[in-house]
Amino acid sequence: MSDFVGEAVTQRLAGDEPSRLRALGAAIIIGAGAAVLAYRLLRSGGGSDDG
Repeated sequence: MSDFVGEAVTQRLAGDEPSRLRALGAAIIIGAGAAVLAYRLLRSGGGSDDG
């Protein structure tokens, strides 16, 4: 998966435009990763399950 995102980023940094499908796929992968990271950060620590 990182190759998929990396290639889209590399194309963009080189001045080329990645295909719409590649750009969409990269955005979905990056967004899912950010969502998982945010969930883990919000659920970590504390130790209290009061809500």
